[in-house]
Amino acid sequence: MIKSRAFLPLLLGVGLLAANAAQADIPVPESCTNIVAVALGTQPAYSNEQGTGVDAQLSRELAKQAGIKINLLPVDSYEEGLRAFASGQVDMWLSARLDLLEHADALLIEPAYWQARYQLWFRYAELTDLKQTPALRGLRAVYWPAQIEQGLLTPWLGEMDVQQGLEVANQREAVQAILNGKADFLLADGYELDLSLQALAAQDELEALAQVRVTESVYIALSNNSACNDPALQGKLSQALRELNKRSVAKKLLQKKQASLKP
Repeated sequence: MIKSRAFLPLLLGVGLLAANAAQADIPVPESCTNIVAVALGTQPAYSNEQGTGVDAQLSRELAKQAGIKINLLPVDSYEEGLRAFASGQVDMWLSARLDLLEHADALLIEPAYWQARYQLWFRYAELTDLKQTPALRGLRAVYWPAQIEQGLLTPWLGEMDVQQGLEVANQREAVQAILNGKADFLLADGYELDLSLQALAAQDELEALAQVRVTESVYIALSNNSACNDPALQGKLSQALRELNKRSVAKKLLQKKQASLKP
């Protein structure tokens, strides 16, 4: 027994050295480099259909610039994507607007990568002066739920009667309503609207008032319930966005998308 006790400190010391050596072999966790994202925009331009949407392409540019991997998660609906994002199962939301913060605990990464500019669009040649806003009361506006939720119509409420307008499911249906004579005008960003017009083969059917009264920033957002949302990743994404903005990547991707839809 005395001999065993003499060796006890030595054995304990060897055990501690072995434990420390084992811990040294375990790499120190770093910021997440494999990010799960959803590309679900409220406008057609930001869809992820077959990986060809603007957001799908933007995610590849962003991943390359930030030195991370972004895996786009296919979801069946906006609501399904929102639930996954809010719970932290999805780390990143592409094409995030401010209204996302009303539905999920999220962090918008600065700077915004796109500035949507909304104008009023009418059937071609129905207005004689595109610089002067006509009397909107008595004219039928067409809109969709996301526009109400985002507050995009608010600056025009004093001039139009929304209750006399037509509510449809999305922007493409709004364009179709004007083409069918069921509505007189809609509010839209020119780049986003052009994709709907091309899909309907109606590129020359609508024209916009020159005035831009409503603008909206589009961001990359991280779920605050994501294990990957840490200062290191936030810094990587912010720096990457600044570089992409310098090269006007979002604008070029939209223009490329437009060109691909032309006959």
